[in-house]
Amino acid sequence: MRRAGVPETVAMHITGHRTTSMFRHYNIVDDRDLTQAMVLTQQYIKTLPKERDVDGLKQDAKGNGAEASDCNQTVTKREPKGSES
Repeated sequence: MRRAGVPETVAMHITGHRTTSMFRHYNIVDDRDLTQAMVLTQQYIKTLPKERDVDGLKQDAKGNGAEASDCNQTVTKREPKGSES
């Protein structure tokens, strides 16, 4: 029924399962499900941008991008509480 597009709650009512955990327990994954999952994943990957934004630094597929010196960040070392010298 799930593969036919029947909503889970309707299928549960028809099959007599009272909890989603029991309904899913009998939901067998087969080769068609795995194949469809891979097709959907490949379609999604094709929609991703060709450039990556890693930690706010734009990079292209070859890893070219901003240098660390281009970042204007100041790092302050803090002492843990209770370790006053």
